[in-house]
Amino acid sequence: MAEKSRPLYLAQMQAADFLSLSIDDQFRLISRALAGLHEFEYEEPMLGDHLIDPSLRDLFQAEMAGKVMKHASVLIPLVLENGRISVFLTKRPAHFQIHPNRWCFPGGKFDPEDGLKIRTALRETFEETGIPSKKISPIGRLPNFWVCSDVPGKAGFNLSGFVGTLQTPILLNINEAEVSATTTVPLSHFMDPANARIINGEYSFEYEGKTISGSTPALLVMLRDRMANVLGSRPFYTHLSTG
Repeated sequence: MAEKSRPLYLAQMQAADFLSLSIDDQFRLISRALAGLHEFEYEEPMLGDHLIDPSLRDLFQAEMAGKVMKHASVLIPLVLENGRISVFLTKRPAHFQIHPNRWCFPGGKFDPEDGLKIRTALRETFEETGIPSKKISPIGRLPNFWVCSDVPGKAGFNLSGFVGTLQTPILLNINEAEVSATTTVPLSHFMDPANARIINGEYSFEYEGKTISGSTPALLVMLRDRMANVLGSRPFYTHLSTG
Protein backbone atom coordinates (compact mmCIF):
# COMPACT_ATOMS: atom_id res chain seq x y z
CA MET A 1 0.00 0.00 0.00
CA ALA A 2 1.32 3.45 -0.88
CA GLU A 3 2.43 5.51 2.05
CA LYS A 4 0.37 8.60 2.62
CA SER A 5 2.21 11.66 1.37
CA ARG A 6 3.33 14.05 4.07
CA PRO A 7 4.94 17.48 3.98
CA LEU A 8 8.54 18.02 4.92
CA TYR A 9 9.66 20.79 7.22
CA LEU A 10 12.72 21.92 5.30
CA ALA A 11 15.65 24.06 6.32
CA GLN A 12 14.86 27.60 7.28
CA MET A 13 15.82 29.10 3.92
CA GLN A 14 12.69 29.60 1.84
CA ALA A 15 12.30 29.98 -1.90
CA ALA A 16 11.74 33.69 -1.32
CA ASP A 17 15.16 33.98 0.33
CA PHE A 18 16.80 32.57 -2.79
CA LEU A 19 14.72 34.59 -5.23
CA SER A 20 15.43 37.81 -3.33
CA LEU A 21 19.05 37.54 -4.49
CA SER A 22 20.24 38.74 -7.86
CA ILE A 23 20.98 36.04 -10.45
CA ASP A 24 24.71 36.62 -9.96
CA ASP A 25 24.35 36.24 -6.20
CA GLN A 26 22.27 33.10 -6.65
CA PHE A 27 25.11 31.55 -8.64
CA ARG A 28 27.62 32.75 -6.03
CA LEU A 29 25.55 31.10 -3.30
CA ILE A 30 25.44 27.82 -5.24
CA SER A 31 29.21 27.98 -5.74
CA ARG A 32 29.84 28.64 -2.05
CA ALA A 33 27.55 25.79 -1.08
CA LEU A 34 29.67 23.42 -3.16
CA ALA A 35 33.06 24.80 -2.13
CA GLY A 36 35.64 22.35 -0.79
CA LEU A 37 34.06 19.21 -2.24
CA HIS A 38 35.95 19.01 -5.53
CA GLU A 39 38.85 16.94 -4.22
CA PHE A 40 36.77 14.09 -2.78
CA GLU A 41 36.61 12.22 -6.06
CA TYR A 42 36.07 8.70 -4.71
CA GLU A 43 34.39 9.27 -1.34
CA GLU A 44 31.96 6.75 0.09
CA PRO A 45 28.33 7.82 0.41
CA MET A 46 27.20 9.06 3.80
CA LEU A 47 23.86 10.49 2.70
CA GLY A 48 21.28 8.53 0.78
CA ASP A 49 17.93 6.82 0.59
CA HIS A 50 18.50 5.21 3.99
CA LEU A 51 18.17 8.61 5.65
CA ILE A 52 14.82 9.16 3.98
CA ASP A 53 13.48 5.64 4.52
CA PRO A 54 14.88 4.15 7.77
CA SER A 55 13.81 0.66 6.69
CA LEU A 56 16.70 0.74 4.17
CA ARG A 57 19.44 1.26 6.75
CA ASP A 58 20.33 -2.43 7.07
CA LEU A 59 20.53 -2.77 3.30
CA PHE A 60 22.75 0.29 3.08
CA GLN A 61 25.09 -1.08 5.75
CA ALA A 62 25.21 -4.47 4.02
CA GLU A 63 26.07 -2.89 0.67
CA MET A 64 28.70 -0.71 2.31
CA ALA A 65 30.27 -3.71 4.04
CA GLY A 66 30.13 -5.87 0.94
CA LYS A 67 31.48 -3.09 -1.31
CA VAL A 68 28.92 -4.06 -3.95
CA MET A 69 27.67 -0.58 -4.82
CA LYS A 70 28.07 0.49 -8.43
CA HIS A 71 29.54 3.92 -9.10
CA ALA A 72 27.51 6.35 -11.17
CA SER A 73 27.62 10.06 -11.95
CA VAL A 74 25.05 12.61 -12.99
CA LEU A 75 25.22 16.18 -14.18
CA ILE A 76 22.89 18.59 -12.41
CA PRO A 77 22.46 21.05 -15.27
CA LEU A 78 21.43 24.61 -14.46
CA VAL A 79 20.24 26.92 -17.19
CA LEU A 80 19.35 30.61 -17.12
CA GLU A 81 15.97 31.09 -18.78
CA ASN A 82 13.31 33.77 -18.49
CA GLY A 83 15.36 35.61 -15.89
CA ARG A 84 15.60 32.67 -13.49
CA ILE A 85 17.78 29.63 -12.83
CA SER A 86 16.12 26.38 -13.90
CA VAL A 87 17.11 22.74 -13.73
CA PHE A 88 17.30 20.75 -16.96
CA LEU A 89 15.84 17.23 -16.64
CA THR A 90 15.52 14.21 -18.90
CA LYS A 91 12.95 11.41 -18.72
CA ARG A 92 13.96 7.77 -18.67
CA PRO A 93 12.18 5.58 -21.25
CA ALA A 94 9.54 3.05 -20.24
CA HIS A 95 11.70 0.11 -21.33
CA PHE A 96 14.46 0.84 -18.79
CA GLN A 97 14.71 -1.84 -16.11
CA ILE A 98 15.84 0.56 -13.39
CA HIS A 99 13.67 3.61 -12.61
CA PRO A 100 11.63 3.65 -15.85
CA ASN A 101 9.58 6.73 -16.76
CA ARG A 102 11.33 8.90 -14.18
CA TRP A 103 12.48 12.45 -14.57
CA CYS A 104 16.18 12.54 -13.81
CA PHE A 105 19.53 14.16 -14.51
CA PRO A 106 21.65 13.03 -17.45
CA GLY A 107 24.24 10.51 -16.28
CA GLY A 108 25.06 6.85 -15.91
CA LYS A 109 27.49 4.19 -14.74
CA PHE A 110 31.13 5.00 -14.20
CA ASP A 111 33.49 3.59 -16.81
CA PRO A 112 37.11 3.13 -15.64
CA GLU A 113 38.21 4.66 -18.94
CA ASP A 114 36.58 7.90 -17.82
CA GLY A 115 39.23 8.26 -15.12
CA LEU A 116 37.27 10.85 -13.15
CA LYS A 117 33.65 10.78 -12.09
CA ILE A 118 32.93 14.18 -13.62
CA ARG A 119 34.03 12.82 -16.98
CA THR A 120 31.37 10.13 -16.63
CA ALA A 121 28.71 12.80 -16.08
CA LEU A 122 29.89 14.84 -19.06
CA ARG A 123 30.21 11.82 -21.35
CA GLU A 124 26.76 10.52 -20.46
CA THR A 125 25.24 13.98 -20.90
CA PHE A 126 26.62 14.16 -24.43
CA GLU A 127 25.54 10.59 -25.27
CA GLU A 128 21.99 11.21 -24.02
CA THR A 129 21.33 14.79 -25.09
CA GLY A 130 24.03 15.81 -27.57
CA ILE A 131 25.21 18.64 -25.28
CA PRO A 132 29.02 18.70 -25.56
CA SER A 133 31.25 19.30 -22.56
CA LYS A 134 32.47 22.60 -24.04
CA LYS A 135 28.93 23.93 -23.56
CA ILE A 136 28.97 23.01 -19.82
CA SER A 137 30.67 25.07 -17.11
CA PRO A 138 31.18 22.96 -13.96
CA ILE A 139 30.50 24.71 -10.66
CA GLY A 140 31.16 21.96 -8.13
CA ARG A 141 29.91 18.70 -6.74
CA LEU A 142 27.69 17.38 -3.97
CA PRO A 143 28.61 14.69 -1.44
CA ASN A 144 28.05 11.19 -2.75
CA PHE A 145 24.55 9.79 -2.31
CA TRP A 146 23.46 6.15 -1.99
CA VAL A 147 20.59 5.27 -4.31
CA CYS A 148 18.71 2.07 -3.52
CA SER A 149 17.98 -0.12 -6.55
CA ASP A 150 14.32 -0.70 -7.33
CA VAL A 151 15.18 -4.08 -8.86
CA PRO A 152 15.22 -6.92 -6.28
CA GLY A 153 18.64 -8.49 -5.92
CA LYS A 154 20.52 -5.66 -7.63
CA ALA A 155 22.90 -3.48 -5.65
CA GLY A 156 22.35 0.24 -5.36
CA PHE A 157 24.49 3.07 -6.67
CA ASN A 158 27.14 5.29 -5.13
CA LEU A 159 26.04 8.42 -6.93
CA SER A 160 28.23 11.46 -7.60
CA GLY A 161 26.34 14.62 -8.53
CA PHE A 162 28.11 17.45 -10.36
CA VAL A 163 26.50 20.86 -10.75
CA GLY A 164 27.17 22.81 -13.93
CA THR A 165 25.65 25.54 -16.07
CA LEU A 166 24.55 25.03 -19.67
CA GLN A 167 25.32 27.64 -22.29
CA THR A 168 22.24 28.88 -24.12
CA PRO A 169 20.70 28.36 -26.53
CA ILE A 170 20.65 24.64 -25.77
CA LEU A 171 20.95 22.61 -28.94
CA LEU A 172 19.77 19.07 -28.30
CA ASN A 173 20.41 15.87 -30.23
CA ILE A 174 18.37 13.43 -28.14
CA ASN A 175 19.26 9.74 -28.01
CA GLU A 176 15.72 8.36 -28.01
CA ALA A 177 16.96 4.99 -26.74
CA GLU A 178 17.93 6.69 -23.46
CA VAL A 179 15.74 9.79 -23.23
CA SER A 180 12.01 9.99 -23.93
CA ALA A 181 11.54 13.70 -23.08
CA THR A 182 13.22 16.76 -21.60
CA THR A 183 11.97 19.64 -19.47
CA THR A 184 13.13 22.46 -17.23
CA VAL A 185 11.91 23.28 -13.73
CA PRO A 186 12.73 26.46 -11.77
CA LEU A 187 15.35 25.68 -9.13
CA SER A 188 13.33 27.71 -6.63
CA HIS A 189 10.48 25.18 -6.94
CA PHE A 190 12.58 22.69 -4.97
CA MET A 191 13.09 25.21 -2.17
CA ASP A 192 9.44 25.68 -1.30
CA PRO A 193 8.41 23.49 1.68
CA ALA A 194 4.85 23.37 0.36
CA ASN A 195 6.05 21.50 -2.74
CA ALA A 196 7.94 18.72 -0.95
CA ARG A 197 6.53 15.32 -0.01
CA ILE A 198 7.81 11.90 0.98
CA ILE A 199 5.84 9.15 -0.74
CA ASN A 200 6.79 5.49 -0.32
CA GLY A 201 10.07 6.52 1.27
CA GLU A 202 11.13 8.87 -1.53
CA TYR A 203 11.20 12.58 -2.12
CA SER A 204 8.51 13.72 -4.52
CA PHE A 205 7.75 17.08 -6.13
CA GLU A 206 4.97 17.97 -8.55
CA TYR A 207 5.43 20.59 -11.25
CA GLU A 208 3.01 21.33 -14.09
CA GLY A 209 1.60 17.81 -14.03
CA LYS A 210 5.00 16.13 -13.79
CA THR A 211 6.06 14.01 -10.81
CA ILE A 212 9.75 14.32 -9.98
CA SER A 213 10.72 11.71 -7.41
CA GLY A 214 13.61 9.66 -6.08
CA SER A 215 17.28 10.65 -6.09
CA THR A 216 16.76 13.60 -8.47
CA PRO A 217 14.90 15.81 -5.99
CA ALA A 218 17.00 14.33 -3.17
CA LEU A 219 20.13 15.81 -4.73
CA LEU A 220 18.40 19.15 -5.23
CA VAL A 221 17.25 19.17 -1.61
CA MET A 222 20.85 18.41 -0.61
CA LEU A 223 21.98 21.41 -2.64
CA ARG A 224 19.26 23.47 -1.02
CA ASP A 225 20.40 22.38 2.41
CA ARG A 226 23.99 23.33 1.71
CA MET A 227 22.86 26.76 0.51
CA ALA A 228 20.78 27.14 3.65
CA ASN A 229 23.83 26.28 5.75
CA VAL A 230 25.83 28.98 3.97
CA LEU A 231 23.12 31.43 5.04
CA GLY A 232 23.28 30.13 8.60
CA SER A 233 20.19 27.90 8.60
CA ARG A 234 19.77 24.50 10.21
CA PRO A 235 20.41 21.29 8.23
CA PHE A 236 17.55 19.67 6.39
CA TYR A 237 18.19 16.09 7.53
CA THR A 238 17.77 16.96 11.21
CA HIS A 239 14.06 17.72 11.01
CA LEU A 240 12.11 15.54 8.66
CA SER A 241 8.43 15.51 9.51
CA THR A 242 7.25 12.35 11.23
CA GLY A 243 3.60 13.29 11.18
